[in-house]
Amino acid sequence: MVDYKTTPGMMYDFLVNQCGFKFFKLNSWLEGLAPLSKTEFAIICEEGSAWNFLATPYG
Repeated sequence: MVDYKTTPGMMYDFLVNQCGFKFFKLNSWLEGLAPLSKTEFAIICEEGSAWNFLATPYG
């Protein structure tokens, strides 16, 4: 995200707060777990522990 001058928090705010999506790690969604919080997403991005995410509409 550095190349695009964005932060994980900015990406989360856009997808969740502006677009109305829920944000998951792929395996969490498959297991029926809760969506990621903004803090969880930021930590995962900073650690580089996951690269693939899934955004689904609320509803």
